[in-house]
Amino acid sequence: FGNCFTKDDSGSKPSNGTMVDFSPRGHNCVLDIGAHIGVFTRYALASGCNRVIAYEPEEDNLDLLRQNTKPKKDLQKDNERNHVGKIEIHNSAVVASSQNGFGTLVRARSRNDGTSNTWRHSLEEYSQYVDREASSLPSQLQEATLTRSRVKTIP
Repeated sequence: FGNCFTKDDSGSKPSNGTMVDFSPRGHNCVLDIGAHIGVFTRYALASGCNRVIAYEPEEDNLDLLRQNTKPKKDLQKDNERNHVGKIEIHNSAVVASSQNGFGTLVRARSRNDGTSNTWRHSLEEYSQYVDREASSLPSQLQEATLTRSRVKTIP
């Protein structure tokens, strides 16, 4: 995370090298959309951000996100590690819509060795993942029918 060049209204990089800081340092609050297991959430808090609002629709990731961001009992005196009240976690997908609702989350196949996949998923309407005939898959450990689950969506 760091600095990125910006573009002017014409779409070209400005000659003066204008840069935007995308670091969470010094920010009061950041959004972690697609929070996965909480790596960025923890980074933002460790960088001095006062609050993180995290969104993660995939249930296995959500469990790990909660586990990875809960306060440690042996660190209660260490304010940098005690994130109580600094993290707001939502079990939902953020969508480009004006209404709250529900969608279908599709999880891509497990790896060829059978390792469960929790990092490649998408709402079905935007997904490139499709069901296949079992005989066309590279491994017998992969599922022909993809895992789907109903998830809350918010704009």
